[in-house]
This record gives sequence, structure tokens and C-alpha cells, in this order.
Amino acid sequence: MNTKPFLSHEKSYLYRSIRREQSNRESRKLSPRNDQAFLVCCFQPDGTITYANDTYCSYHKRKQDALIGTRVMRFVLEEDREKVRKHIASLDIENPIAAIQHRVLLPDGKIRWQEWIDRAIFDRRGQLIEYQSIGRDLTDEIEIKKALQKSKEHYRTLISKMYNAFALNEVICGQNGRPWDCRFLELNPAFEHIIGMKKKTVIGRTVREIFPGTESFWIDQCGQVALTGEPIHLKKPSRLFNNFFEVVAYSPQKGQVAIIFTDITWRVQMEDALRESESNFKAIAENANDGITITMVDGRQVYVNQQACEITGYPKSELLKIGFYDLAHPDEVDKIRKRNKLLTEGNPVPNHYETLLVKKDGNQVPIEINTSKTIWKGCPAALIIIRDITLRKRLEETRGRMNIELERRVKDRTNELKKTADILEQKQKELLKHKLDLEKANKELVQTNTALSVLARNIDKKKDEAKNRIAQTISSQIIPLVEEIKSHKIPEKSHAALEMLSAYLNDLTRGASRGHDVIISLSSMELRVAMMIKNGFTTEEIARILHISSHTVKTHRRSIRKKLHIKNSNIGLASYLKLKLGKHQELAEATQDRKVDSPPDDPQKGKYL
Repeated sequence: MNTKPFLSHEKSYLYRSIRREQSNRESRKLSPRNDQAFLVCCFQPDGTITYANDTYCSYHKRKQDALIGTRVMRFVLEEDREKVRKHIASLDIENPIAAIQHRVLLPDGKIRWQEWIDRAIFDRRGQLIEYQSIGRDLTDEIEIKKALQKSKEHYRTLISKMYNAFALNEVICGQNGRPWDCRFLELNPAFEHIIGMKKKTVIGRTVREIFPGTESFWIDQCGQVALTGEPIHLKKPSRLFNNFFEVVAYSPQKGQVAIIFTDITWRVQMEDALRESESNFKAIAENANDGITITMVDGRQVYVNQQACEITGYPKSELLKIGFYDLAHPDEVDKIRKRNKLLTEGNPVPNHYETLLVKKDGNQVPIEINTSKTIWKGCPAALIIIRDITLRKRLEETRGRMNIELERRVKDRTNELKKTADILEQKQKELLKHKLDLEKANKELVQTNTALSVLARNIDKKKDEAKNRIAQTISSQIIPLVEEIKSHKIPEKSHAALEMLSAYLNDLTRGASRGHDVIISLSSMELRVAMMIKNGFTTEEIARILHISSHTVKTHRRSIRKKLHIKNSNIGLASYLKLKLGKHQELAEATQDRKVDSPPDDPQKGKYL
């Protein structure tokens, strides 16, 4: 709420001074005791409450007698108490007035936000007498700010309906990287009202272009927010508009700054009014954002401010001729009339409630009313503060619909995710089963392949052994017998047949004779080691493949060298085996072929060849 009438107390020096002034000016006959729309209390230096108005009592749901004598800190939320203590301790004779915002805990367990203006009262000797405080509930404003941040869908609607001025700017930096200017991207009607220019003439232009006299302070602060992303909250007068602003600035994205301006000139004026008297009430009320009317017992309105005219749609001259009860909705007239009558008679009644008001054009407006008893020209009257809560109602309805829709979407999404999770779990089980089947088949395949490899090696080994035995038998037994028979005297015809038989036998043993001396001189394991050395395997690889130790492989190496008569250590065993089991045999075969092609020593033998 943006109006804070003057607070005083009959026991204070300030109150007595004001009462003396009231006797000289009839406009000061408004009783400040019950500041109808605001919480008012007085407390001693130790925090003991000495006075609380009806609004304060109703707010905390306690009677005045139950509050007097208690400590003011009992209602402050525990987490905020230290901040409040420091705030109260900071008040002195030179700076007796200061404002603070903090949270309170209500009897029903709810936590609410309040804003207070506190004043320390001193006597003529400078001794602290008591504290006087006037406050208001900020919870609705804070909730609206949170709603603005969370509900992007209603962003433009909200800023266009805001009482506070709003502008979205893009920061322009100079060559040195420091903020130099800001370009307007968005603004609301309240901001148009402050600058006196329409949105279409401002968007796209810069602050320095539109307002050449802008203080560098504002550009620097906005630039820091846009570049660092750190929000700011400050209060500062503006020479350009001759107003005092409360500014909240944050960065919705890098390079941009969103600014909410609240004209708190009323607050500064209020603090001045607290220092002077309640004579400035009317001037302050005229600048209030809430409608204010003073209504007599019969419903006549003797004072209305400009905001009351804005809310009802009537000009001030007409509004003063209309009874307050005539503005109320027909269903609410009797209730409001009864409450105001009881209030002016001094009876305890709820002074804070919501109702409906009928504007001049016939439209109904939901309003929030705060009432308190006052005195007008010596007669009891009701001070009624009216706040248009249309936007708040819309926000509540929108929030309710959004919550319902969100719950529905969450439920649907949860069901979808559950179904997807079930499908994925089933697929995972199938994949796991398939993996196990593949691993089993692969294991069986490896075992089969190993068995086939062993079988193939055994067949090749037996085949080679058979060939070697045949070749060895032919070379060592049959051929010598043939040669011996040839040495005997036999018929020439038989001699020729033996020559042909010898040629055929040599031809049969030619393929098996390669490395024959190596084969017949080595054992089976040495032969396997020798073949692997020939093929380039290292000692460690041979040991791993044959499942023997490296030491055993080295022993076989030495045995092979010894059996092959390789005494020179400079001769590589692998090179020797390649030569002995490869090229050497090919050269021997070529030599044998040349011997067959050369003329025979025995002319008689050559004749048959």
C-alpha cells in the first residue's frame, strides 16, 4: 500500500506539539490515532508495546489489552530479528526516522511481509522516550513480483497493468567496454506516464537521445546489472524527473536490463510529514496510489482523493455529491453501512475486508477496503482507503487455472514416462538374454574352432611325418638298393629300367628333402620351437603359445644350435633356419637339375637317359 498518514501518540512530545497546531488549523482535526489502512504501534526502548491501533490488533488477531505490555519482537520471524534489532539501534537524534522490511509470523502460522517506518522520540534533554512505528503488509506486492518472474505467459499483460513503471533496455558499451547508453526495448503505460511520452516514440531510441540530461549514475548502474547479471535494489532521487525512485533492476539475459521504477516520493514526503505534522495529509493523499475517502455516518463523502476518482470513474465534483453507500454493490450496502456505523460509534469491527464497487459506467470492480475511525470537523467519521484488486483477482484466477493445468500435465507426463520405462525395461531384458545367448554361442564356437585347429594340426603333422618316412625310406633304403643293383652286371635293358626307376625315386624324394637334415636331427618339441623361431616368434611368445616357460624355450634354442652345429654366435638362428628350410633346398634342387642336364660320365648311361 502506497499511503502512510502521519503517526503520533498522545503520550509523546511530538503528539503534544501537533495537537497545539491542530487548534489553529481546522484541516488538522483528523485524528492520527488509528491510521485505518496501516499498522500503528508505539513501544519503549526495551521493546515493550505501549500502544497499538485497531488495524494492528486485528492483523495479529489479538485485543489491544492482550498486546499492551508484550514485546514487539514476538511477532518478528526469528530469522529477521537480528536485522530489526540493528535497524532500531541505528535510530538516533540526528537520524531518528528509517524504514525497514521484514517478515512476521501470524497466530495461524502464516508468514507475511511487512514494511515499517520507525521514529525514535527524544525529550528536550536528548533522552530516548519511545519508538513510534507505522507499517503496512507487503505480502501481496511480493507475491505479484514472484508471479511476474514465474509467469512469462502473462508477462506483457502484467507489466501493462502494473502501477509501477517498467522498462526493458539493451545496454550499449563504448570502445573501452564500459556502459555508455541504453536502448529502450519495452516499457509499460506507467513508464509512459512518468516520462510523458508514448511508447511508439521511445522504443528503439536511446536514453541519452531522449533524455540528454540523464545522470551517468543510472547508466552505470544499469550497465553493471546487464553485464554481470547481479540485480540491484536502490533508492535515489532523479533530478531529471524531480522525483524520488525505488529501483529494482535485473538482467533477463546478458546485455539487457529490466527496471521497475516505484515512485516513492510519497514515502519521502511521508517522512517529512512525520517530522513536521499531519498538516500535509491531504497533499500526500492526493499523490497516493490508493483511493482515500472520508465518509460520515450517513454515508456522505466529505473528502476524496484523485485516485478514488480514478477507481470509481467519477470526477471529484460528482463523487463528493454521491454517498459512499451508493457506490457499493447492492448486495454489499447493508453490510458496509452497518460496519461504518459501528466503527464511528467506537465498537470493534473488522476494518479490513473485500467487497464490490460499481463504477460510473456500471462495471463492477473488486476492491479491498481498510477503514478506521477519525474526526472530521469535530464529528466522528470513517477514513476509508480503497484499493483496486482487479489485477490481483485475475492473477489468483490465472494462478489457480495454471496450477490445475500443471497438475494435469504432470500426471499425463508421469504416465507416459512410466510406460516408456516399462518398455525400456522389457527391451533391456531382451537384450540381456540375447547377449547371454551370443556369449554362449561364441564360447561354443571358440571351443569348436580350437578342436578343429588341433585336429588339422595333427592331420598335417601325421601327413608330413608319413611323407618324411616315405622319403627317408626311399632315400636311405630303396635308392641305395637300386644303386647297388646297378653296380652289378645286368643286362643293358634292365640297366636302363633301373636308371628310370632311380630317376622316378629321386623325383619322389625331391619335395621332402628340404631341411631333411634339420628334421631328422631334432626332437618333436625342438622342431616346433625351430619352426616358430623361423617364422619370427620371440622367446616370450613361444613360451606363451606352447605353455612352457621362457627358460625351457632358451634351453631348446641352445639344443637346436648344438644339433645343427651352429658354433658361431654371430649367426642368427632364425636366419639360419629360414635358409636351411627354405632357399637352401631350392638351390639344392636347382643343382640337382643341372646335374641331370649335364652330359653323363658314362656314355652308356647317358644313352638311356
